[in-house]
Amino acid sequence: MEKLANNYQSVLVADSNEKRRHVLLEFLEVSRYRVTSDLSLPEDLFAHVESVKPDIIFIGSDFPDQEVMDFISSVTENRPCPIVLFAQDENPRTIQVATQVGVSAYVSGDLSAKNVQTITEAAIARFCQLQNLKSELEKVQTNLSERKVIEQAKGFLINQKGYSEKEAHRALQKIAMNKMRRLAEVARDVVSSYKSKAIKKNNHKIESLTPEQRVLRCV
Repeated sequence: MEKLANNYQSVLVADSNEKRRHVLLEFLEVSRYRVTSDLSLPEDLFAHVESVKPDIIFIGSDFPDQEVMDFISSVTENRPCPIVLFAQDENPRTIQVATQVGVSAYVSGDLSAKNVQTITEAAIARFCQLQNLKSELEKVQTNLSERKVIEQAKGFLINQKGYSEKEAHRALQKIAMNKMRRLAEVARDVVSSYKSKAIKKNNHKIESLTPEQRVLRCV
């Protein structure tokens, strides 16, 4: 985890509480992190994030409102990074909402430069863990999607070519090897080709019908 954490260097600090901001900056001055922006709330935070592209974001808001939550949600969606929210609000609902929109660590109460280090490392660790879980989930979803399209392509070959399931699979593999492409990509092309042919065939049938037959077909 230490090697991974070292990839996170730059910090954006946004806090209108002077005392708390002083503690955060005091910690950053003697740490391995560097401050990219030192802002007061409220400001156009997302514009700053887009501009300086920080690795970590510290937000101080005694009682986080919807504007703060919306900002965190936007960052999570468009440029995810570890976010630490420092507040005085200890309402469980506020903490729950903050966690749901993407806060890696929610910190309430008094601060010292000493415990900010632990808080920061914990936030980075949690963020990395969630990103890994998200990546794994996306891989599973992709595998399921690819498996589905491969089965669909095999079904077309079985129905149209009279292949057995093994023959259909070998046919797809052969095309993939010859074209140096992934099996799922070839399968998508096969499915798209057969669907396109089916649509053209259906359109041709409709065009050959008389006006009366077309009306009856729609009833």
